[in-house]
Order: sequence, then structure tokens, then C-alpha cells
Amino acid sequence: MNPVQNVGDVFDALDSARAGAPAFVTNFFPVEAHLREWIERGQLRSAHAAGSAFFLKRERDYSRLYFAARDMPSLQCDVAALEAVKSERVVADIVGKEAALAAPVAALLAAGFRRRDRVIRMARGSGPVSPAPEGHPVAFAASTDSPAVMELLEATFDRFSEPLPDAAELGAAIAGDQVLICRIHGALAGVFYFERQGVTATGRFCVVAEPYRSARVFSALMRRYFEVHREAKRFLLWVAAGNANAVDKYRHYGFEPDGLLDEVLVNALVPHPDSIRQNRKR
Repeated sequence: MNPVQNVGDVFDALDSARAGAPAFVTNFFPVEAHLREWIERGQLRSAHAAGSAFFLKRERDYSRLYFAARDMPSLQCDVAALEAVKSERVVADIVGKEAALAAPVAALLAAGFRRRDRVIRMARGSGPVSPAPEGHPVAFAASTDSPAVMELLEATFDRFSEPLPDAAELGAAIAGDQVLICRIHGALAGVFYFERQGVTATGRFCVVAEPYRSARVFSALMRRYFEVHREAKRFLLWVAAGNANAVDKYRHYGFEPDGLLDEVLVNALVPHPDSIRQNRKR
């Protein structure tokens, strides 16, 4: 695979795969600003086949696969022949409504991938939320909080299913006031990491450290999050479908699944969940 040099090459490759395609399929809907960042940081590589274009974004110790193929047979054949799939850890996300997921998931399974997780999107509109309860001060994280925040994220989330930020990304998020934290007696009790685009606020990670899960920290974080985004019209977040506890908590604050799913698939070189440290409870 070759490093991507400019944004135009990405869009040209997508257009080429789409042109005249009988049943075009893709999981890549790039935002130009993100592409520029990935390219500048040397994170994006590409490869091309007769019927497909592939892009790999380097994460921590694996690569995330994006594809654009003229049809399902091309996708299955070309991804199976991709050298990176044979030699490094690769993760692919197939996002869409339930009915649209079956065919591309089947193509990747036939090419040697396996299911890792299913993540669901939840949404709510704007609306009043009571103020955060007293006794649990929530503030924006400072740069000095970065190591503790990273440690809590890494101890809680499966990095293959829910891609974690690297140090640079987390630092930029903290500098941009996108990370809320709650401390109890000086210890980091909870974190809410989010993004904002226009009138839409998206929660990326919300986690409460295990010793504080009965101390209403989650409530304090959520209510402060809504206060920060009082002008937002739409709130989104993604959560592992099997995490019933988190789903119920988000429902309490008005979120409901909106039908969009993310089927996370991994190749044979990604370790099984039971071989790495995981703690899925928020």
C-alpha cells in the first residue's frame, strides 16, 4: 500500500470505483478536514484493484479499513487478496440500517474477517435537562489531566470496537474544550469526551471509574454535557449493543436507538476479546 499524498487522490479513487459500477458499495464517507489531518500525520495509505479502492487509516496497533467497490463479488475477491489483510491487524466498520448490512458483512466474512462487536447509534433532540446535582463538580479537562484520562479510556473500552484517541488527538480535544471530567477527593471519577459539528453534539466516550459508579458521577457528567450544549438541536452517541447498562442509562436521558448500526469486523490477526483486558461497563 502507498501513502496518500493529497485529498484529491482519495476523492478521485472513490469516483473511479463508482463510475459505471453496477452495484457500488462503500463504507467510506470522508470528511475533508479529517482526511487532511490523517494525510498530514502520515496515517492514510491506499491500494487499488480492478474493481475496488482500499484505504487504511493507521490507529494504535492496527489499521482501519475503508473500501469502495464496484459490487459485492469485487469487494470479497479484492479484500481477500489485499496484502495488508494478510500481514497486519485490520478492523472494518460496516455502518447502516439493518437490512443494508447483510451483504457487505457477508462479503468480508467470506474474505476471512470475523465479527467483533455491534455498536448502535442513539439520538435525542434538544430539550430541558435539570441542572447537575451539587457535590460533583464537573469541569473541562486540562492538559495535565491527559494521562489520567487516557488511562481510564484504555482500561474501559475495546480499542478495536471503539477507536480510542491517540495522545495528540486527546491533547487537541482537551485544548478545544471537548473533554469534561469529574474528580472526587482528587481522583479522576469520570470522563465525557465529545465533539460538536454545527447544531449536533456527539458523545464519543462517557465513562465512570469503577469505585464511583454508585456516586451519581454519570448523572453529573451528562447534565453538565447538556448545559455546555444548550444550543444544540441534536445529540448523538454510539454504544456497544451488548452494554445493556449503558443503553438503559442513556435512555433515562432521552436517547433512543435511531436504527443506525455499526458492525465491527476484524481479520484473523486481531486478538480475541478474552485475550486482552476489557471492561465494558460504563
